[in-house]
Amino acid sequence: MSYYQHNIPFQTESGETLENLRVAYEIYGNPEAEEVIWVCHALSGSPEVADWWPGLFGPGQLFSSSKYKVICANVVGGCYGTTGPVSFDDPSAFPLISIRDMVRAHILLAEYLSVEKIDILIGPSLGGQQAVEWAIIDPERIEQLILIATNAVHSPFGRAFNETQRLALEADPTFGQPNGGKNGLKAARAIAML
Repeated sequence: MSYYQHNIPFQTESGETLENLRVAYEIYGNPEAEEVIWVCHALSGSPEVADWWPGLFGPGQLFSSSKYKVICANVVGGCYGTTGPVSFDDPSAFPLISIRDMVRAHILLAEYLSVEKIDILIGPSLGGQQAVEWAIIDPERIEQLILIATNAVHSPFGRAFNETQRLALEADPTFGQPNGGKNGLKAARAIAML
């Protein structure tokens, strides 16, 4: 796992500020490849895309590790090394994060990595919402999108499902603690799979 440390205060869409934003990421495949694939992971995903999507990424797979440079970064608020609730002494003080905040953090990482063009931006579920937002606010960088099980605008039904998932997370007494919230996450993912 690699980390990008952004030492300038990061203003969230909600008006809150994150000091010393840290973004965890992984780069797979050919680091010298000209073609870049960027994967925006789903809610419970991690930067380790080769582990949770082995049929797509790797030697001899659809996105061959010899042909592509594949980048996947953890989202702001995520559980895999990027600044999130566990980064705070009081996890409940972590600010509300939007899809746009997640994308803006990824754009900072892309600039840090000197990625001027993303040939394919892939996003499943929450990652698809990030990919849509990224293509809207930074269209010159994105060549192609692959969107899976996602939407651009949530219906009231979708928002209700999200709220039930949030409640499942918050009902877990270990939520917000280092390595905590696993039972809440299981329940939230089960709700999402419905």
